[in-house]
Amino acid sequence: MRKVFRSEKRAYEFYSKYGRCYGFGVRKRDYGKDEEGNLIRRMFFSNISGLRDEKHLNKLDRKRGHYPETRTNCMAKLSIYLDRKNSTWKVHKVILDHNHKLTPREMVHMIPKFRHISDAAKANIDGMRGYGVSTLKILGYMAGVAGGYSLLGFTKNMHTTKFTCIMPYYS
Repeated sequence: MRKVFRSEKRAYEFYSKYGRCYGFGVRKRDYGKDEEGNLIRRMFFSNISGLRDEKHLNKLDRKRGHYPETRTNCMAKLSIYLDRKNSTWKVHKVILDHNHKLTPREMVHMIPKFRHISDAAKANIDGMRGYGVSTLKILGYMAGVAGGYSLLGFTKNMHTTKFTCIMPYYS
């Protein structure tokens, strides 16, 4: 792949959009810096790459049980490096093979990386909340506009958290 990016941020956005299209989340994991501390290398991985650290699995004095293992050591990644001559980021390596099932297109919005409340939705929530509309009614209205609860792009907990954050303004 001979893709070139103007910035590391744009490369991340590109791979994130690619992941959304194909059904996986993306996270930044590895990087390299030069002697002056400037970023010169970056790797983006599938959100379930790697494995849980051994020290956490073998701990004897745990107060709670382990959460189910969600990591699969997926090796899918995009590796980029800074071409100092052109001040651009170039693709060094791409691995597209996943060792897990990809999320179906209709469920991609529920991957934590892609769950968010848009600024427009926040403004809508703020406006309705200002007029005293209840949380449940706002959620129902927004689900109706979106075409169903599954198409909201955020969960009820996120919706409630948004209200918790803005409540002091209306009290």
